[in-house]
Amino acid sequence: MAPSHNHTTYRLHDGSEIPAIALGTWRSSNEDAQKAVKIALQNGYKHIDTASAYGNEEGVGKGIKESGVKRERIFLTTKLWNTEHKNPEAALDASLKRLGTDYVDLYLMHWPVSNDDDRESKDEDYDYIETYKAMQPLVETGKAKAIGISNFTKERVQKLLADKDVTIKPVVNQIEAHPLLVQPELTEYLTQENIFVEAYSPLGSQGSPLFNVPAIKEIAQKYDASVGQLLISWAVQRKTVVLPKSVNEDRIKENIQTVHLKKDDFEALTNLSGKYGVQRTNVVPWNTMQNKEINKELVQWAYDNLSNLPRGEEYEKMISGMPYDCFNRELWLARNLSTEMALDYANIRMKDFNYDLDKYYNARYEYLQKLLGKVEPDLVLEAPFYVDYGCNTKFGKKNYFNFNLTLLDCTLITFGDNVMAGPNVTFTTATHPTDPTLRLKGVEYAAPITVGNNVWFGSNIVVLPGVNIGDGAVIGAGSVVTKNVPAYTVVVGNPAKVLKTLTPEDNIEEIKEDLK
Repeated sequence: MAPSHNHTTYRLHDGSEIPAIALGTWRSSNEDAQKAVKIALQNGYKHIDTASAYGNEEGVGKGIKESGVKRERIFLTTKLWNTEHKNPEAALDASLKRLGTDYVDLYLMHWPVSNDDDRESKDEDYDYIETYKAMQPLVETGKAKAIGISNFTKERVQKLLADKDVTIKPVVNQIEAHPLLVQPELTEYLTQENIFVEAYSPLGSQGSPLFNVPAIKEIAQKYDASVGQLLISWAVQRKTVVLPKSVNEDRIKENIQTVHLKKDDFEALTNLSGKYGVQRTNVVPWNTMQNKEINKELVQWAYDNLSNLPRGEEYEKMISGMPYDCFNRELWLARNLSTEMALDYANIRMKDFNYDLDKYYNARYEYLQKLLGKVEPDLVLEAPFYVDYGCNTKFGKKNYFNFNLTLLDCTLITFGDNVMAGPNVTFTTATHPTDPTLRLKGVEYAAPITVGNNVWFGSNIVVLPGVNIGDGAVIGAGSVVTKNVPAYTVVVGNPAKVLKTLTPEDNIEEIKEDLK
């Protein structure tokens, strides 16, 4: 069955109706948001999601006016930013002025954390529960028809609901959710509390790993749907509100067309993280150390699927993106063991096997299994190479890495199939706080790196924390990759920027010529 227009709405616990599919506007400029909102509303969308922090509320408001759709037919959401926690009413008044309306249908606390005005430092005087209680009168005044939360863990929601002065239960919790980040425990709890899940980044962010998963592509083809339509359909079918973002007219129209998935296909998508790992595609835009909690789902997946783990609380913090103590004894021992094993690997000599190439590579493969856990027999890592832990790196089929590969795998580094890299390439998931006092105490935190299929890295490249690299990308020699890389592009420079767009059929010799 071909995709068709989706008119699904859900009834919230306050009795209001919320459309299942919204136009997301994160990272849209005012001009782009204005055009996208106008197109969306004129093509059947009834739900627009924005935020004070997006800096595009004026554009959203203009798009609503230009669409010709009556305000009362639109479900409009905006959000309270972290620097505005001490006066939610003033913040909402400013948002309403920018939006050109006298009310919003839903007002969310963007994060359960307060920052000082520089957006970097944590405001130690805040209490997110007090902030939420200060949002409650906004419903009574009619400035917000409903209020909700965003990026709340189960524990934070429980703490909020336990406060006797919280008299208006949040109607939604907006979180990142997609087949590689299903968040089953949190979703089940919210459902029990009659709080709807709103799924942001349902397609992932730019360079999303979701577009590199063969199973997703295969299922999409079965339904004559795009990958985006399939992922949105899955989100709606699991009864979540979904917020796909686009400024492209064709994609905006496409994203509201969904299909009904058969049970086997729906479950296959739901269970994908068991094979590909739990993956977040977003890193928070301020000092991430201050705010995250242990990701129990990711930790359990690691314990079930990875080998040679340095188990313990600091490891769990580390792979969850929390601040951790890199001087912790267990982590230090694990790093030293990996270093020694990598050195031993480099000392495997062909002469010890009478120059029998098969025996030589078999010996290297067996040693890589000891260091890295389960790896494909066609993995080639030229010696020497360095790896922090080894257990947190997942290689695909037919991967080749030239000498001096460096893997700072403090959280997951995931490579697709047919990945090649020249000499002196570094993938670092780890970073340190800017505060020297914390740095000297050994505080680190990490964000995952994901590389798609058929990616080629030139020599002397550094890939920084939190980067996703799409299928078929080419990274030019000497590049420093600071942001996600779209599929089938050539990127070059420091920071790496798109030089050209490829097609999957582009000849590799033409690419080499472009990089000279």
